[in-house]
Amino acid sequence: MVSKDHWPNARRRERRQLRVVEEHLREGRSVVVDNTNASVERRSGLLDLAHRLGVPVRAVFVDTPFEVCEQRNARQSEPDRVPDVGLRATARVLSAPTLAEGFDSVEVVPGMGPGSAPD
Repeated sequence: MVSKDHWPNARRRERRQLRVVEEHLREGRSVVVDNTNASVERRSGLLDLAHRLGVPVRAVFVDTPFEVCEQRNARQSEPDRVPDVGLRATARVLSAPTLAEGFDSVEVVPGMGPGSAPD
């Protein structure tokens, strides 16, 4: 699994993530990218890389209501809590992934309500 959270203080985390994903793919490994990637633009670099390397790309979108995200985030302790402004900014640009943007498959998983999933 590759996540920008692995490098919280790194400069150019996006570029580093792409480099690590590319290394794994060139070595023939499957890769799971664990990011919010809320917009088409934020996903495009990973999709471009996979297409360039001829690797199929599957998206899993966990469709969780914003109110549930807020509640879960409020229960997080520092440094894991996302500032409210960041949560709202992500919600504003959030768009579900689609086949039209280049995914080979898209799976939508219904988000669970508060208390129904482990934190």
